[in-house]
Amino acid sequence: MFGVIVCPSCNRARGVDLSTAAATCPSCGKRINVKKAKVYFKTDSESELAEAVRKMSERLSADVESAPPVRKKRRKLSFHEELGVRAKKIKGSEDRLRFVAENLSVELGEFSSEDLAMVIKGFDEADAEDLIEKMLSSGIIFEPGPGKYRSI
Repeated sequence: MFGVIVCPSCNRARGVDLSTAAATCPSCGKRINVKKAKVYFKTDSESELAEAVRKMSERLSADVESAPPVRKKRRKLSFHEELGVRAKKIKGSEDRLRFVAENLSVELGEFSSEDLAMVIKGFDEADAEDLIEKMLSSGIIFEPGPGKYRSI
């Protein structure tokens, strides 16, 4: 079975064998996942496929058919950003601080006020130095070395 798909990168129609997993666009070289691509026309005939590709190319050049939207790739969050997102969901300031301290300690061993600052950037809290003091006085963390902290 053959089909007509449109390259999401250069917006050009092309014919593909629908039983293949991927195809490379001859125009721009982008690798296209055939299984996920929108199929505009299906046929068992190669001659019908050629005609369908020609018609789709005409439609695209006349802007009758819009190409599938190009999906933006999501930026993967860093460990600190991900921890901040998870911590923001926790109710109660002390529980949130305990959660952050435990996760920083598990992941990094010892953490600094800079690590804490990167985590709290996503939610409204005091600055990192004030939080360090609060966590030390609450017994959530201890200071094994100058400027380095661990959860208790």
